[in-house]
Amino acid sequence: FVGTLVFRKRPGLFRVLARDLKEASFVLVGRGEVNDKNAHHINSMPREDVAKLMASSKIFVFPSLYEPCAAVIQEAMASGLPVVLSNHGGNKEFIDDDKEGFLINVSEDEKEEFLRRIKELVSNEQLHQRISKSAREKAEKDFKWKDVYKKYEDYLCST
Repeated sequence: FVGTLVFRKRPGLFRVLARDLKEASFVLVGRGEVNDKNAHHINSMPREDVAKLMASSKIFVFPSLYEPCAAVIQEAMASGLPVVLSNHGGNKEFIDDDKEGFLINVSEDEKEEFLRRIKELVSNEQLHQRISKSAREKAEKDFKWKDVYKKYEDYLCST
């Protein structure tokens, strides 16, 4: 998890996942107070160090409810990380479910679904490799800054 620790990004759900999946290590990077022994909290980190952290990670989990254009998802995918995201807001614009990661519907059962998908990626190396490769390829193809800039420019000029 990388982001400001505000309600809409749901760091609380991330911490619950860390508590319930003790066999994995969870790292939460973001400004704010966290008193949680289940997730390692880093209050602040330079962007280049975030890239290093992602390069040494296995999965990126981001349960945010609203992200119009979360660069952190693109960064995770560029690092070859399978992403497990809430199927809400702009998150669903970045991936095809079961291709570059998993989209989890916001519901009463979402915690169990997040846990199931994380466990699946941790325990099934073939699945992890397939999704990791797809995430990286999509990032290389679709998230080039000059292309993103052009899309925004075209959109702004059309309004």
